Amino acid sequence: MRASLLLFIAWPALAQQGPCTAAGIVVREGDGAPVPHARIFFRTAGAQQSLVLGYFSGDDGRFLATGLDPAAYSLSVHKRGLLAAAKSPSSLNLSRDCHPTGLALSLSPAATLSGRVSAPAGIAPGLMRVEAQKRAWFNGRWQFRGIASVTANASGEFRIPNLPAGSYVLRAFPSGPQTVSLRELAGPEQSVSPAYFPGVLTSAQARPVAVEAGAEAAGLDFPLLLTPLVRVSGHVLSGEGLKAPAWCSVSLRSSPPGSAFDARYQPSDGSFVFPEVPPGDYDLLAYSAESTNVGSASRRLRVDSTDLDGIDLALDPPFTLQARASLQGGALPASGLSVRLRPLTLRGLEEEPVPVSPEGAVEFSAFLRDRYRVEFSSTQPNIYLRSILVGGRALPGAVLDLTEPSATRDLTLLLANDGGRVEGLATGMAAAAQAFAVLVPADLSQLAGATLRTAQIAIGGRFRLASVPPGDYLVYAFAQTPGNAFQLESMLQDPGWVPTFKGQPATLRVEPNSLATIQLSTQPPP
Repeated sequence: MRASLLLFIAWPALAQQGPCTAAGIVVREGDGAPVPHARIFFRTAGAQQSLVLGYFSGDDGRFLATGLDPAAYSLSVHKRGLLAAAKSPSSLNLSRDCHPTGLALSLSPAATLSGRVSAPAGIAPGLMRVEAQKRAWFNGRWQFRGIASVTANASGEFRIPNLPAGSYVLRAFPSGPQTVSLRELAGPEQSVSPAYFPGVLTSAQARPVAVEAGAEAAGLDFPLLLTPLVRVSGHVLSGEGLKAPAWCSVSLRSSPPGSAFDARYQPSDGSFVFPEVPPGDYDLLAYSAESTNVGSASRRLRVDSTDLDGIDLALDPPFTLQARASLQGGALPASGLSVRLRPLTLRGLEEEPVPVSPEGAVEFSAFLRDRYRVEFSSTQPNIYLRSILVGGRALPGAVLDLTEPSATRDLTLLLANDGGRVEGLATGMAAAAQAFAVLVPADLSQLAGATLRTAQIAIGGRFRLASVPPGDYLVYAFAQTPGNAFQLESMLQDPGWVPTFKGQPATLRVEPNSLATIQLSTQPPP
């Protein structure tokens, strides 16, 4: 059955429709049943002048899209209560075949989470948000990141629909600050704290909720919590016996991650204060980058229900970190290898890459206490960083914790020389568009802290990557288009966007010391 035209948007408006067509069917994943009246969108991929054509599938799930140009398009399919399945194609290139048939777009039944959030005594009901979160690696740590959220009704009831099947944690929080004073009962002032299902303060204590495709996990009832707010204060001391720095950043970051607070700092005496901090485990971090007073400090704090005052935080001067690199099954080259440590907290204080000597020595200088992502680069087409050892033990991922002095000891970089090369062609990119190709490990458990391999796509769509560890990969090509705010290359090197990204990648296997080739269509960046 021929699809009906849903919408037509062009900038600028087109004088005539294109000569190409595309025919296929929309089916439900699992049983293959046709999906009637689904919306199918064809969007020009990477074009400077956006073009979107939309169609409905017919009663039998079939569609015939007309008026298409011989160009590359990104595809999306939508139906209330259903989500695009992972295997459903997300791109189509009509420059090679102007009349494809037999396209199979698949939708998966969406999942739903529902329940009720109750407010503490003395707090007006309503104005509460409930968020479904999934575990993802971001900025070198496992964190729970929001997927979808809703506002609970006046009775606290909530329902979060249209979720992919999987495991979630639920977080509820008031839409605005709400406090209850208990001082007349000789108690501290308390605040309504965000809470996780089934009624706990931290994501580490939360109970995950698993939900299957098409199912609803109901009865997820839990309360918001009243929490005392305490003061944390102290002084920053110069590590070199000088007066307190004129500028110093002092912050508290919850552990596990989730909350962050910045202190009020007084340069006259180096004092700092966090006036209202809920109980929990925190990392207290301070750093100064003055030309005459450079240093950093960190301390783990447990905040209970009483004020913490009189904390002396001494800044350690910049330190030197030495490492040793070794190449599996061979000698290191005379040049062409370098390592860079990129700070995850101290933004703007990044060092240049450090060369690896022919003897394997690597020396980093003027470093501050922080956590760093290890980035290895090689002009040799087959050498890559295989693993990192700290104290003889393999470091999971590529994030090095230098917040403790003991972490600077016995650092070894193990290199391998069986890396492969990747050459590709990205289609559908306008001549002036900025675009990048990104390789993601097919096994997402390998994402932990790793820097994704990213290459800028040249005019004409060609890109190359060398020193790629053998294995299976997902490959994306992201292009800037009008109407989207393009993220920088550094963002595409960070694995944080990967677990929740809904785009459709190409797949690629890289063999040892071999060349792998691929062709794929560009899509909007995550």
